[in-house]
Amino acid sequence: MIQSKEAVTVSKVAQAIDAELMGDGRAAVTDVTHDSRQAKEGSLFVAIRGELFDAHKFVPQVIEQGTVGILSELGPPAELQSGRGLAPAAWLQVNDVRRAMALAAAEVHQMARRRLRTWSLRFPKLRASR
Repeated sequence: MIQSKEAVTVSKVAQAIDAELMGDGRAAVTDVTHDSRQAKEGSLFVAIRGELFDAHKFVPQVIEQGTVGILSELGPPAELQSGRGLAPAAWLQVNDVRRAMALAAAEVHQMARRRLRTWSLRFPKLRASR
């Protein structure tokens, strides 16, 4: 039996990862990526700061590519806060961006539910023995 996947909104992701949401959270999130080349319409872009590289410099680019939100440990840059800068993308600020990225991907792709459903179908006796 194939079940349709319920749309996961930016607000729902923000709630799942305990993020401070700035902007409109009604857009549907279809993917989570930290690679600006993979960011597209419906993506949540994860801006990670490393020792040698800072993905925040790609924020304007991924917004133009149609990403629905930016996930970061930092607040949005001042130039994006004024006027229409961030629109239509939302900004999700968290304390630990790497942990939040994993939780966001799990929420968007509903890994836990899918995994539990698979186990219960493959091992029905385990489900009945409880």
